[in-house]
Amino acid sequence: MDRPDLLQTTLTVSDGVAVIELANEGRRNAWNGRMAGEYRWLMRDCDERDDVRAVVVTGAGADFCVGADFRELSSIGETASYERSREIPPAPFPDRADQSLRRNHMYPLSLSVPVIAAIQGGCAGAGFVVSTYADLRVVDASSRISSSYAGLGLPAEYGIGWMLPRIMGTAQAAAILLDCEPHSGSDVYRMGWAQYLTEGSGSARARAIEIATRIARSSAPSSVAMIKRHLYVDAWIDANEAYSRSVADMDAAVGSADFRRSIAARRKGERVDFRTPHQKELKQ
Repeated sequence: MDRPDLLQTTLTVSDGVAVIELANEGRRNAWNGRMAGEYRWLMRDCDERDDVRAVVVTGAGADFCVGADFRELSSIGETASYERSREIPPAPFPDRADQSLRRNHMYPLSLSVPVIAAIQGGCAGAGFVVSTYADLRVVDASSRISSSYAGLGLPAEYGIGWMLPRIMGTAQAAAILLDCEPHSGSDVYRMGWAQYLTEGSGSARARAIEIATRIARSSAPSSVAMIKRHLYVDAWIDANEAYSRSVADMDAAVGSADFRRSIAARRKGERVDFRTPHQKELKQ
């Protein structure tokens, strides 16, 4: 299946950075089945494109995503099942994706490109899940972040109880999961959930694009792919095996085109711009 029409998301690509907007107009970007399907297909599209080296996820308008669309939550309660109907068949995982990451909301972790969430306004429930499974988070100081699950009688959804302590520690994760009142962007930055803090409307998006552009320009695609596997797969296996896999990666990397490009450029006192595909650069 090809990528579906975009009705509740948008995609723009510039200078090696893809910007995905969650866009449920009039409902503060509330999450629903259609948006979920489009989002996953866009992630796959970005992972396969030669002109994308990093992804920024944000919300259209004043909010990131205020959680699940309550119209869908009502139907879930009536059926006593959290399974939602899928208007769009889910995009397949990348062939290289480790089996441990082949879970729906972990999809961004399985990609070879970094995913940065730019958070403004409200971010709760499903929006909190989406942003937690990004690689990095940029948050506006005045934004309002809430897990909201406990307030709805729900557990920590979709493995968040496993992921969150690895980002910010168990005690801080408990503070967000057990207290479902909104935390400010400044609070979640101090607690370690967000890695970057900004001030002012639209500043989180601008800062996320700045970071994504820097990564796209200066970090080799092959290195980014390996490092993401180190972080999300190798970090939780036996230390001896993780070390051995790292050495094997090092041996493979020194024979790669990315490494050769970097060394050749350094000898000239230059740096490679990895937004430029290798073959294109060779022809110049």
